[in-house]
Amino acid sequence: MWDESIASRGVNEIASCVLKLMHMDITNKKNLITVQLNTKNRVMVFMCLFLVAIGLFEHIEQRFLLSGHSFLQCDSDFALIEKRQKVTKAFIPSALLKIVQDSKVVEPFQTVSMLESYFLNMQDVADQLISIKNLNISKACCIQYDVSKAGNVSV
Repeated sequence: MWDESIASRGVNEIASCVLKLMHMDITNKKNLITVQLNTKNRVMVFMCLFLVAIGLFEHIEQRFLLSGHSFLQCDSDFALIEKRQKVTKAFIPSALLKIVQDSKVVEPFQTVSMLESYFLNMQDVADQLISIKNLNISKACCIQYDVSKAGNVSV
């Protein structure tokens, strides 16, 4: 979590969060499946290729949901946070972090406070290294990255 005085809410910030979580060594699994709304862009393609290239994962699969036709566990989680926020006021950003942590009693949410130094500009690197015009990812429902096919993307 971060507030808007630290960073905005664009693709660089989301990719930076993914990278931060992956470097925290939260899993020893070698396969990753992400489920996203229609967030098909060069930065996330670059991020997935990078995570496979540095050996954090052997296989990554990005699955894309149809907007308005999906329900995920995170929707229930956001509802819990909103319910807690209605009865607890946050006057400073750190109080909002506490609201999120306290909104789920059993298996509380784990949060990471993102510092300004954690945010990277991956857009520039992705723009220089990745060309997605031949992928036709706008119509894809799944994109796959595999260590055995280094640098290749399967749609």
